Amino acid sequence: MPIPVRNPDEYVRTHQKADKLTVIRDSVRPGLGLLVGPRGRPSWTFVYRPQPNSKQVRVKLGFAWTEPGAPSDPEYLTTDGARAKAYQIREAAKAGIDMRPEKPAPQRAPKALTFDGALMAYLDAVQPKTRQQMEKMVRKDCAPLLARPLTAITYQDTDAIVQAVIDRGSPIAARNLFLTLRAMFRWAVRNRKITEVPMIGDAPTKSRARDRTLTDCELAAAWRATEDSAAPLRAAVRAMILLGQRREEIGSMRWSQIDEATKTWTISGDDYKTGALQFLPLDSVWDIIAETPRIEGSDYVFTFNGRGSVDLSKEAGKLVKRAKTAHWTFHDLRRTARTNWSKLKIDPTIRERLIHPVPGVEGTYDRYDYLDEKREALAKWREYVAGLV
Repeated sequence: MPIPVRNPDEYVRTHQKADKLTVIRDSVRPGLGLLVGPRGRPSWTFVYRPQPNSKQVRVKLGFAWTEPGAPSDPEYLTTDGARAKAYQIREAAKAGIDMRPEKPAPQRAPKALTFDGALMAYLDAVQPKTRQQMEKMVRKDCAPLLARPLTAITYQDTDAIVQAVIDRGSPIAARNLFLTLRAMFRWAVRNRKITEVPMIGDAPTKSRARDRTLTDCELAAAWRATEDSAAPLRAAVRAMILLGQRREEIGSMRWSQIDEATKTWTISGDDYKTGALQFLPLDSVWDIIAETPRIEGSDYVFTFNGRGSVDLSKEAGKLVKRAKTAHWTFHDLRRTARTNWSKLKIDPTIRERLIHPVPGVEGTYDRYDYLDEKREALAKWREYVAGLV
């Protein structure tokens, strides 16, 4: 039975509950209804079209007033009050005005800062000279932590990461990683990203300096072992042997760094601890570079797909197995080259400038690039290696 025209409030007072949710329609105002249910707190609802061709919507007008007299709370409406409000909404809709209250936008919790986000923020803030190497090291060794919230990382997590680097036989890398992580977490504490540094203990101690150099037979075996490597890897390793440069510099060599007319390679100062540019003649390895497949549109010299440089991190282990020699690393090749340059009686100044762009105080005042002397020294070294293989 609909709400009657006469004594509607008395009707509402006697129909406050129902066994299930029910809408009792109003006999005066179409679309208006009294929503009642088992909980006994009836409310007024109104069904209408906000626009002429839109779908019908149901809005809540307020709670039904079931006490004698006028309501003291604006959330409660008598029957006449509900009818009047429904009339206002319908008339406003006819005029193109939507009187429905706007729903507040959902409040989303701020996204938690991840380890990866903290790493990038730290590097952006500090801008270290060795940023590229630092980021690569942390991303590689801390891969399990990258997506985790920074606040969820514990000292057990960081200890396990550092210990894994030690266990693979890289104590110096472990120490560098420890110091980098500790600096990053201290920065995060200062900037109120976390409340404490999730690291305990001291940095791992450095192992004694390596003194491994390859014998002539081992160097020849290493060179021949590259025959079974893919072309970009083979070329990169042979260039490393002949130029005496680090794995990182050789692997990331770019055409934009090379003057092809003079066959000169300019290595960015960011790749050296001194921050100085290195100018290196490539005459002794130009045939090796020229035979390397060049991908159009790519700036990388040693690359497979043109989108990135070759990954040399695992190549040394493979070459050791093929060469059947005692264990050596790519840095041992650099030490081997430097040792043999002394053996070949290459001038000490040139030996040092091939390894370091500006050695000591001398480099502050001596701005000569020594390109001709470097070219002669590297040609002499190439000839020596050719005699071995």
